[in-house]
Amino acid sequence: MARKSYDMVNEVLAHFNFEKVHKTMTALNWKWFDKAAVPTIAELKESAEQRLYDAIKQVIDPKNTEHHDIGWISASGGFKAMAWKNEDGTLARIQLEFIVADWDAEDDETES
Repeated sequence: MARKSYDMVNEVLAHFNFEKVHKTMTALNWKWFDKAAVPTIAELKESAEQRLYDAIKQVIDPKNTEHHDIGWISASGGFKAMAWKNEDGTLARIQLEFIVADWDAEDDETES
């Protein structure tokens, strides 16, 4: 039997180190655009939970015809949640990250 999405979300939230995220944000004085101060741990958990459910909603949407190996992302405020589906369209996996820095480069040259 497939695990329910809320069970998976609760597992991630229970094991994710929100204290470390809060310490990092405090050290960097990282405030969200709508907050006058660094978010509390409760606010961090709420935002992370929303990101996870947003990614899950995208990946299991019946209109989503992308291949099951494609991970769907919801990101905001440093959090990045990803969700993947099984071949039958059910939720396979979720992941939560807190990203302080990232870089990406792409070869943008086009063939003539």
